[in-house]
Order: sequence, then C-alpha cells, then structure tokens
Amino acid sequence: MKLFFSSGFATAFLFISSLGFAQNQINLDLNHSFNDQAFVYGQTYTSSQGKSLEFSRVRYYLSSLEIVHDGGQLTVLDEVYVLAHANISSYDLGSYNIDVVEKLRFDVGVDYDANHGNSNAFLPSHPLGPQAPLMDWGWPSGYFFFDLNGAIDDNEDGEPNSNFEFRGFGDDLLTAVELNFNSAANSGQIDLSVQVFLDRWIGLLDLDVIGINHGNTQAHNAYMQNTTSNNVFVTGIAASASSLQTPSYIHVDYSMSYAPVLSYKLADKQTYSISVYDMSGRVVYQDKNLNHEGNYFILKELNSGTYIAKFDGLTNSQSKRFVVTK
Repeated sequence: MKLFFSSGFATAFLFISSLGFAQNQINLDLNHSFNDQAFVYGQTYTSSQGKSLEFSRVRYYLSSLEIVHDGGQLTVLDEVYVLAHANISSYDLGSYNIDVVEKLRFDVGVDYDANHGNSNAFLPSHPLGPQAPLMDWGWPSGYFFFDLNGAIDDNEDGEPNSNFEFRGFGDDLLTAVELNFNSAANSGQIDLSVQVFLDRWIGLLDLDVIGINHGNTQAHNAYMQNTTSNNVFVTGIAASASSLQTPSYIHVDYSMSYAPVLSYKLADKQTYSISVYDMSGRVVYQDKNLNHEGNYFILKELNSGTYIAKFDGLTNSQSKRFVVTK
C-alpha cells in the first residue's frame, strides 16, 4: 500500500504498522531559514564569502522514511517520498497507529530502486512524477537530489546579478539523517517540527564559482556532506528558538519564461482560489481549492504579455504581476 504526496498536495492510502495504538496523522513541518532569517524567495541574503545573493528555487528529495515510536517500535513508511520546497512547510506523512514519535529517519535524495526508475511512470502530482521545472535527468542518470537556483553578486556592487543553478544527482550523494523527537499525539495529530538551515547546507561553497552546475562533482558531494557535518536539520529547543515568522509572499519563478511558476506562501491556513487577469482586467484563468502554500503551474497556455495573479481566501487576498514571454 502506498502514500504519495508533493508540494503540499497529498493522495493517501491507509497504512497500518502496528496494533494497540490510536491512529494519528503525522505531519512533518520543514521550516527553512538562512542566516537566522526566515527564508523567502527573492529576498537578499549574504553568502559565507560576503556576497549578496537571492534564491528563486530550492527543492530536495527525502526518501526511505522510518519512524521509531512508542518505546522503540519501528514503522517504515513504505513508498513515501517528500519533494520539499523551501516555501512549503507542511507535509502530511499519513495516518499510522503511533502515539509518541521518538525518532525520524530519512535519506536526503532518492533511494536506489526509485532513482533508477522512470518519472513518466508517475502522475505529475506524485513527487517522483514529472515536475515543472524538471527534477530528473531521465534514465539512467536519475533524479536531482537537490536543486538550488538564484543569483549572486559577482562584481561587488551589492546586487545579485550572476545566475547559479546547482543540481546534484547520483546514488553516492544519498545521505542519511536521524532526528530525535518526543512528540505525542494531540487531537489526532502528531507534529514533527524541523528547522532547515539552508546557509549551513551551502556552507563555504561559493555559488558564484559554482555557476551553472548540474552533476556529481566535488562541490555536490561537499554540499551533501554538509547535511550532517553542519547539522542542517535541527529539532527540539534549537529548532524552536530559530523558527521565524515567514512573511506572506508570492514569487515568480521564470525558469520557464513561457510558463512561469508562482511560488507562494500566504497568510492564514485557509483554502484559496486563484484568478489570472490580463492588462484589460479580463479573467483569463481561474482555479480553486488551493493550499495556503505551494508552487502553482498555470495549466493553460497564455499569450505573451503581462498578467496579474490574485489569490483569494476567506480573510486574505494577495496579488502578483508576472510576464509571459515566448
């Protein structure tokens, strides 16, 4: 039996691991930060070399998830994969007969069998399915275990102007993480809160020097080694102390200029609808029942031009202008 989810959207099939415990929903919260600031796409940060930089996309895979619970019992989350995005915090891992979580284990990356499969065997809603932009290089190279995109200052004028694309693939990059918890069920749910320090993950790597680099090099290996050596994933008091309130925002990922992706994190955990207007005020696209955080790919071919995307919730609305070029 399988559980699939990606980018805040889930399709669940019930998996029961043991008897004698109440069934509770397990929620993984990944709260991202950079230099002790809440992470926001398009915001300017400072690298370890003192260079201004900003990010347009940060994604990575988690696989082979296991939960140690209730006095050392082990539940393996078979076929559960997380495609994490830096603008998305909440990931539903499904419901299990678990009362108290003591440890969470996972690999950063995609396990060997899945990594040598075919993304076209899955629906786009599945984390291993075709993504926009792509998260795999096709068989036999496999999936990108991580994907960092943005711009960094290369001429010392303080403005991020030089693009970088840092993507890593290869079975040897798979990195194991074990996190300690003491998280009990509350109203049918167990929340596993994790702080993810993106600045620690990059460490001393110079994204200006890395530039456009898709592969498996010394830099890619150093990045994955930082996962554990720099304590990138943190739980407990340290995670709570470092958690900052992320502002509500919408960012446009122009990796595909003909079909930009709207990466957003909106105020209040409520359901939103989206309306896209052209410059005459005419509605050209609508959708509804969206999560409060996600990455929205408009499923309609838009003509070249300028548009306004408006997200509407019950108590909140937010708009963003974007441009389509072909």
